[in-house]
Amino acid sequence: MEKKVKFNYEDLLTDYDHSIENKLRGFRQTFEMLDLWVPDEDHEKSILNLIESVQISGIQKFSIILNNNILAKIDSEALHKTLSSFVNLEIVDSDNGKEIKILGIV
Repeated sequence: MEKKVKFNYEDLLTDYDHSIENKLRGFRQTFEMLDLWVPDEDHEKSILNLIESVQISGIQKFSIILNNNILAKIDSEALHKTLSSFVNLEIVDSDNGKEIKILGIV
């Protein structure tokens, strides 16, 4: 059975910022698979880059939690349309926002 990987996008951003400010060498994300991911100020691009980084690591099914704070800063419909063009996904409500469930490549 495949382990379910779930990322909280805002926590990843916080972790990235903290690591880059406090580590001079050996800077690494909490999840090794995210070594290729560099957040973008444009959250939609950043989420796309996150998905690509995870898929490059070999994981095809995972979830990304977007809290209401992040959702207020993005065009959810445009993000859904863009993501749908290259991954199968399902978006469901979560405790404090939405969960994007990536189900595989189109």
